Amino acid sequence: MTSPLGSHVGSVAKLVVVLLLMLGFRSAAAADLEYTDETIEGWTIRLAPSMLEAKHAEVLTKTRQMLGHALFDIKQQLASDRIKDLQTVVIVVEADNARLRAMQYHPSKEWLRANGHDVRLARCVHIPVASHYINPRHHRTQPWCVMHELAHAYHDQFLSFDHPEVIEVFKKARDAKLYEDVRFINGGTRKHYALTDHKEYFAELSESYLGTNDFFPFVRGELQSHDPAAYALLQKIWGKLE
Repeated sequence: MTSPLGSHVGSVAKLVVVLLLMLGFRSAAAADLEYTDETIEGWTIRLAPSMLEAKHAEVLTKTRQMLGHALFDIKQQLASDRIKDLQTVVIVVEADNARLRAMQYHPSKEWLRANGHDVRLARCVHIPVASHYINPRHHRTQPWCVMHELAHAYHDQFLSFDHPEVIEVFKKARDAKLYEDVRFINGGTRKHYALTDHKEYFAELSESYLGTNDFFPFVRGELQSHDPAAYALLQKIWGKLE
């Protein structure tokens, strides 16, 4: 006779095996995808097969248009060397990823593999659901979301996530409670997403420095007066803007 504990352990072990097999199957299926590359404003845009299906033709057109506008605006703010750095980051676009929704940057191949995603997404900006990206409401509230994810990529690949100055300035702002209760683009106040960690702090305030954020400080002038240390650091990293 098997004890209840032994039976339970055996059941858990079987479940773990099944889950690992499922993740392996998903990873293998993802690895079989044949992407199509095209270029928009100097960036490689890598389209998943789903984006080329006839039913997604309108979404594809709008995605190209909106990425074109976003990347053009970014180029207007940065010096040529920073643009060239950012243009090494591939942007991968899918029509309907079943498990991811929001645009994101994937720093870790290990995380992708462990969660059954295509490891080729590593070090890329990823738009998992194109219809979400082009949604007017999303665009109105997060007009510089592309820069946000490219900032993560730059932080990871050109500065390192352990960059001491970014961490130091983040901790000072957090301890000073500069972002505990700030205005939001749709009205009211809330805790700034920049308080998540030093990575989001850098990406969020890069939006403010170069374009427009959905949290206060919304634009560069407000950032300069509200968080001068962050302003000085971003000016050092991204360059002085006229």
